[in-house]
Amino acid sequence: MKQSLLDEKKRFFHVMAMVLFFFAATSSSSVFFRTASAEELKISIIPPRSNMAKEEAYKHVFAEIASRAGMEVKFIGSGTYEEAVDKLKRKTIDAAYLGPFAYITAQDDFGVRLIARTLDKRREAFYKSMIITRKESGIATLQDLKGKSFAFTDPKSTSGFLFPMVGLSGAGIAIEDFSEVKYVKRHANSLLAVYSRQTDAGAVSSTAKDKVDVDFGELRVLWESEPIYRG
Repeated sequence: MKQSLLDEKKRFFHVMAMVLFFFAATSSSSVFFRTASAEELKISIIPPRSNMAKEEAYKHVFAEIASRAGMEVKFIGSGTYEEAVDKLKRKTIDAAYLGPFAYITAQDDFGVRLIARTLDKRREAFYKSMIITRKESGIATLQDLKGKSFAFTDPKSTSGFLFPMVGLSGAGIAIEDFSEVKYVKRHANSLLAVYSRQTDAGAVSSTAKDKVDVDFGELRVLWESEPIYRG
């Protein structure tokens, strides 16, 4: 498992230059070549927030896309990363906001087309994956996580699963070494699970602390990834 994860990481850095904002299945019409009879563009987003929060957070993006595409944009909620990819595959949506790992899954399975990639408010194109714990937990290194409970976001998450697993594997830790593993869907949920002592440690995006009201000073960063292109 360790070698396969390391190979997957190498593969990621070969495709990072291509990732990632909205993707349309290559076998269907792209956003910029829709027929005049189309009335709306259906878009989904992977779940860093609740569906209601996602629709609110991206409303200005949707408005700009609607203006450029010349049609209404309809947001279609997805509860998991896999659900967003599956909707693209089944063509129940026209485009989706994905992360790097979900992109590779979709590209390998049925082929997708890159349209755009996001920047944060500081116009930075990168973020990091982190493994965190509470400072009073007694956990000081990744090796100390054996026998502890751990929160991941989603098995298809780049910073909430894949990159942390690479870091854990490099430290000799496998999923089987945890006393309990929880998949909590969103980075904010993983951060809160650690902060509220529901799990001993967890994997989060470096952007998670901007989404919830916690004192990050009470937490210890056990591991941090190399920069990852934003979705």
